Amino acid sequence: KLSKINKKSKNQKQKSFTKTDFNVSIDKKTKKINSDYKIKQSLPTIKYLLKNKSQIIIASHFGR
Repeated sequence: KLSKINKKSKNQKQKSFTKTDFNVSIDKKTKKINSDYKIKQSLPTIKYLLKNKSQIIIASHFGR
C-alpha cells in the first residue's frame, strides 16, 4: 500500500510523478484494446493521489 502523502501546507499541492505500464495489446483490425487489465490495476494509485489532492504526472509509452 502507498504511504500517506506528506502535505507541506494547505495551500501547496503535492506533485506526483508516476511511471505506469499502459502498453496494452490492440486488435489490429478493430483498433480496440484487447485487455484493459494493466490500466485497471493502476486506478487505485491514481484515485489515491487524486483523493489526497496531488497533482499527477503519468508517464508511459505505447508500442515499441
